[in-house]
Amino acid sequence: MGEGMDEEKRRDDGPEGDPQTAEEQLPDGICKACRTNPVDATMNPESELCASCREDFIKYPYPKWLYAVLAGVLVVVVVSFFRVPTMIQNYKEYRAAESAYDGRNYNAAANAYTELGAAYTSSMRIHERLFLALIRSQRFDEAATVLSDDLAGRNANDETFAEIDQDATLLVGYYDTHDKLAPIFQADPQVEKPEEMYTKILELRSDTACDQAVVLSYLSQLNSLMGRNDVAATQLQEAYALQPKYTFLLSSLGVIQRRAGDYDAATATYDAVLEKVADDVEAIRGLGVVSLLKGDFARGVEFAKKAYDLNPEGAYVVESYAVALYAAGRTTEAKAVYATYKKSADYVPDPDYEDYLAGRATLEKLYRS
Repeated sequence: MGEGMDEEKRRDDGPEGDPQTAEEQLPDGICKACRTNPVDATMNPESELCASCREDFIKYPYPKWLYAVLAGVLVVVVVSFFRVPTMIQNYKEYRAAESAYDGRNYNAAANAYTELGAAYTSSMRIHERLFLALIRSQRFDEAATVLSDDLAGRNANDETFAEIDQDATLLVGYYDTHDKLAPIFQADPQVEKPEEMYTKILELRSDTACDQAVVLSYLSQLNSLMGRNDVAATQLQEAYALQPKYTFLLSSLGVIQRRAGDYDAATATYDAVLEKVADDVEAIRGLGVVSLLKGDFARGVEFAKKAYDLNPEGAYVVESYAVALYAAGRTTEAKAVYATYKKSADYVPDPDYEDYLAGRATLEKLYRS
């Protein structure tokens, strides 16, 4: 009996006495997991599982705490979905502002940084660049506001500290000097004559606390008023040599050269301004006026329109644009532009411009007398 049992066991174990696995006993093409369904090879030619078992095997169990984390992440993603477009837009505006600044389009940069500064009030980088752009575009009143409201008492970045400190010192000297000059230009009967004003201003030439470039600019204005244009031009050149950041001095020089009929010199002067400030409104307007006086009306309109687009509230900008349109034969547009200006809060009556737009004056009388 023992021998019979041993023989049966040998038949079950195989000829060598090694047990055979259950998998080896399955027919080919049957799932090794459930041992019932056929193998599904659609996803993997070498698969040993049916479709049902394969799905069960890839459903890994997750701990319950992980679901809470995933829910929190989903909330963050949803919130970000609504904030990202604004952030991307602001980043594009920031890059545009940086590009304008690097390209010396300081007016455009200042405008862009102003909008960004309103959205990011704590950003030192934006307000630093805004301040520097305003100084370079000669918008000193706005620069003074940024300095006092957004930069004072805060630490500037190392890379811009020296530059900001220099421009802040420049701004203080500029306004301190204007404060000393203001009383001379008040409506006082004792100093209403240009010669008397000139003498009083000359006294400030020895005041070391004054910004001498500003003092010279006032002396130049009075000399020009008294018909001494050569002296006025020399004083502006001397003032610019003292302070090359004052590009408004060159714009004033261009006016004197234009009124003297030296259009080539005026053009070169305005071009020198644009080399430092590529979108300087005064220089662009000046080039438009020179073009009109030379008879190039199309170019005159081009420059006048560019100045108008940059800053329609700038000094004589809208008037010059209306004049350029009128000179080019676009009288309906010219009168519409000027009519809109007359309805605005910025309107300042000027009979010379109104005479020209009414056909009672010439370009030479308007821009050279």
